[in-house]
Amino acid sequence: MPPTKRTKEIYKYFDETPNKTERRCRKCLQVVKTCGNTSNLHHHLRRKHPTTFKSLHPESERSEQQAEQAQRQQEDPDDVVEVNPEQEAAQSSSGCPPSSTSLQQGPVTSKLPKKTLSQPLLKESVKYQRAYQGGGDRERAINDAFLFMITKDHMPFRTVEKEGFRHFAKVALPLWKVPDRKKVVRQLESKYLALSVDVKSKLKTADSVCLTTDIWKDTSNSRSYLGITAHYIVDDHLESTILSVTYLKDRHTGENLKAHIEETLKQWEIQLIQLTAIVTDGADNICNAAKGIVKSDYRHLWCCAHRLNLVVTAALECDEVLIVAIKKIESLIEFFRSSGPAADALKEAQGEKFLKLIKYSPTRWNSKFKMIKRFLELNDVVTRVALQFPGSPSLLTACEIQILRDAVNCLRPMDEATENLCGEKFVSASLVIPLINCLKKDLTKLIPVTDTGKLLKVTLIDEMERADRFGLVENHVALMIAMTLDPRFKRIHAENPIAFSRACTKINEEIKCLEAIRKNAKKTTDKEKPQKEEEVTGIWRHHIELKKAHGQSQEGAMIGGLHQELKLYLSEPLSDSSTRPIQFWNLRKEVFPSLSKIALKYLTITATSVPSERLFSTCGDILTDDRNRLDPYKLPQLCFLHSMTVIQWTS
Repeated sequence: MPPTKRTKEIYKYFDETPNKTERRCRKCLQVVKTCGNTSNLHHHLRRKHPTTFKSLHPESERSEQQAEQAQRQQEDPDDVVEVNPEQEAAQSSSGCPPSSTSLQQGPVTSKLPKKTLSQPLLKESVKYQRAYQGGGDRERAINDAFLFMITKDHMPFRTVEKEGFRHFAKVALPLWKVPDRKKVVRQLESKYLALSVDVKSKLKTADSVCLTTDIWKDTSNSRSYLGITAHYIVDDHLESTILSVTYLKDRHTGENLKAHIEETLKQWEIQLIQLTAIVTDGADNICNAAKGIVKSDYRHLWCCAHRLNLVVTAALECDEVLIVAIKKIESLIEFFRSSGPAADALKEAQGEKFLKLIKYSPTRWNSKFKMIKRFLELNDVVTRVALQFPGSPSLLTACEIQILRDAVNCLRPMDEATENLCGEKFVSASLVIPLINCLKKDLTKLIPVTDTGKLLKVTLIDEMERADRFGLVENHVALMIAMTLDPRFKRIHAENPIAFSRACTKINEEIKCLEAIRKNAKKTTDKEKPQKEEEVTGIWRHHIELKKAHGQSQEGAMIGGLHQELKLYLSEPLSDSSTRPIQFWNLRKEVFPSLSKIALKYLTITATSVPSERLFSTCGDILTDDRNRLDPYKLPQLCFLHSMTVIQWTS
C-alpha cells in the first residue's frame, strides 16, 4: 500500500538512523522507535511538540472543542436568556451593560448565552494542572521563555536560586516548578543543538559564505578568544550567524589560528568552495591564517573601518596645536566627570535640553570626533560653568575653538563613511571603492579657515593615498567585482582602467565555468521604468554627479572581449540609490543566469570585521563579575543563543 499524505508529511520532522527501526527527531534530536509504522512518531509530536502535531492533525483540536461544547450543553441546556434586539442595539451603542429590568421587557426575538460564573469542569481542572507538570504544554512553554530570557538578557544560571526571583515565580506562576541550575544548563545545551541544526541547514543551502574573525582578550580572567561570524544570503536579505567563540590555550600563531578556523568550518559543515572571503583586521597572525585557508590574496579582505580609523588617528597628530587643544578638552571632561558640584552646575545651566559630555575611548571608532563635536556644542555653557570653580582646568582660546571647528568639518565625512561601511544587514563590499572616491572628493572641496585645519585636510588625503591604506583599493579584485556588479555603481567609480579590466576578466572566467554546467538558459528582459530625480546629501552627492555625467555614455556602450551577459548588464542605465542589489539580482536570474550567481557571491562579502567586534561586546556583557566562574566552553553556546530572535527561538 503506498504511503498516505500524512505519512509523507510526518517524515519531514524525522531523520533516518543506521537502525532502520528508529528515527531521530529534527527538533529535539530524540531517537524514536518506529516498529514498522508511524504511530510512535505521531505520539512523540503530540507529547513533545504539540504545535507541530496540531498543524499535522488540525482535526484533533476541532474535535476537542466540539466535545467540550457538547458536554456544556448537556449539563445546562437552558442556560440562555431572552433579549429584545432593539434594547440590545441601544445598549451596545451607549456602551452600558444590560440591566435586569431591561432584559425582562419587550418581545422576545433572540437568545444569548447567560454570562455567569461557574465552577470549571473536572476535566478542565485536571488538564490545567497537568499542563504545569513534567512535560506539560505550559511547563515547556514557560521553561522555553525562561531560557530565552536567560540568554537574551545575559542573566547568570544562579538566577533560579535567588530569593527575589523565586518569590516572583511563586506569586506569578504558583503551579510552575522553577528548574534548578543543572536543569537550566542541560536545557540550554539541548536548545543550542536544536537551533544549530537549523542554522547548519541554512549554511548548507547557501552558495556563498563570508567569514569575519578577530581575537579578543577577557581581562578579568586573562583568557583569549577567537571569534568567528558567518554571513550569507537567505532569500532577499543578508543573515549573520555567530559560529564560535573559541578559547585559545595555545600561542596565537598563524598556524594555530588557521587550525581553529578550519575546525569551526568542519563543525558547521561549511565547505571551502562556499567561502567567498574572510575579513580580518591588519594583525599579521590573523591575516596569515586567513590567507592560508582561502589560498589567495583577493579572497582575504582587511577591515576597511580599521583602515579609516588608522587614517584619522594619524591625521589628528599632524600639528601640536591640535594635540594641545584636544588634551584641554579631555581635561575639562574629566573635571566635570569627577566633580559632583561641577556636573550638577553644568546640568542646571543647560536646562531641559541636557546633553552629556562624551569621553574619548580608544576602542570606539570616531569617538574623538564625537567628543570634539559635543564639546563645541556645549562650549559656551562649559566655559560659563568652569569659571565658577577656581580649580577647573585651562579653557580653550578662540583660536583653538576655530581649529577644532575645522577639525570637525574634516572628520565629519570620515565618520559618515565609517557608518556606511559598518552595517551587516545590507551589502557593504560594493560600497568601499565608491565611498573612498566620494570621500576624497569631499575632502578636496573643503576650505578650512585655519592653517592647522588646512594641514589636517592635506594629511587626511595623504594618509588615504598610502598603499597600505586606500591608495590601491581598486586593485583588490573582490572589491572591484562587487562594485561592478552592484547596479547602483557599475563602472563609474573605476578610476583605474587596468584594475577594472582585471575584474571583468575574472568575471568572464567565472561565467565560463558556470556555463560549462548550465544548459538552455532562458533570457528575458524587464520593462524599463522612468527614473525619478534623486535628492542625496552628504558625501554621496559626488556619486549622483558622476551618475548624471555618465548617464548618456552608458547606453549602448560595448566593451570588447566581454561575455554577452556582462555586456548587456553594463549597457543598462544605473539603478537609483534605493535599489537593493540582492533583490535586483534575484529578480533577474532568468535574464542573467550566470552573472546573477556571481553577483550574489561577491555581494555577500562584508567590508569590515565589525560583526566580530560586536560579538566581543556580547562576550563582555556575558563574562561579568557575577559569572567569573563560567566555563569558557559554554561561552560560544550563550553567544549563539543570544543572537537568536524570538521568531528563530520559537520556530
